[in-house]
Amino acid sequence: MSDGELDAKRPRGDSEYFVDKKEVELTRRKTEQNRLLEERKVVVQQTKKPACVEKMTPFILMIGLGVHATFEGLSLGIEKDFDKVMIFAIAIVLHKGAAGMSLGISMSQTFPG
Repeated sequence: MSDGELDAKRPRGDSEYFVDKKEVELTRRKTEQNRLLEERKVVVQQTKKPACVEKMTPFILMIGLGVHATFEGLSLGIEKDFDKVMIFAIAIVLHKGAAGMSLGISMSQTFPG
């Protein structure tokens, strides 16, 4: 060990102690990470929807799907050609599966458990 290193490790008085540069850098990085995490929490809290609006999403989707289904039924009822009615009915049935799945996923995400 050189004399400079020994001098750095020797206490010089009550207020002077050996400082480990790696420990200081580690502490500084942890402090910086904690500050960044706190900033992210604030951003998430500011952008999060209010609870009442968040819980309404599946019900708004259900109303939209109901109106959509009404117009599907009207257009099916207006059609006069049987072949077109059958094709349209098959398309509606297949389409209902996707719509029901989206409503189910929305409900399960909003009301887990």
